[in-house]
Amino acid sequence: MNHLKWTGRMCDIHHTNMIVKYHLLEDIQMNHARLMYTRPLTFSIFLAVFIEMINLALFGFLTGSTDHLVDKILWTIGVGGVGMGSVLGVFIVFSLVGQVRGKQAVAGTVFYSVLILGVVAKLAAIKMEMINITFNLSEWSVLYFVNGVATAAAGGALLGWLLFTQSGNRSLARFGF
Repeated sequence: MNHLKWTGRMCDIHHTNMIVKYHLLEDIQMNHARLMYTRPLTFSIFLAVFIEMINLALFGFLTGSTDHLVDKILWTIGVGGVGMGSVLGVFIVFSLVGQVRGKQAVAGTVFYSVLILGVVAKLAAIKMEMINITFNLSEWSVLYFVNGVATAAAGGALLGWLLFTQSGNRSLARFGF
């Protein structure tokens, strides 16, 4: 009888261990799925904010004055960085994540980055009268546009590499992302 109780406990322990392992595996899978969708959005926003900080330095300070500084910061970091970065992240999640991998995904990321952060954002800024005046873009519109497309292409290539290649994912994991 003692032997049966001991076997029963071992079965209970084994069963409990299996449940714990199942839940740990489930948590790992859920975390992986969550990262698959949140990483593109998060890093797209980081990328766009970084690019817009470059634009703010170049076109907010170097080509003009520090007049309208609050407007410049709100436009570049708020609308250009967070807003357009969010749009880029959503486009990447809906059209690339889980659909394509490797070089195709990197090329798609570059395409969306150039389209959204480069072409659309810069043309919108050039066409908006208040922003055009604030940044003095009438004198620098071609340089502003070319800079926007070039930085978006470089940033998109980096973003695509980080998100959609094994070496990029290892780099993110090494830094705790």
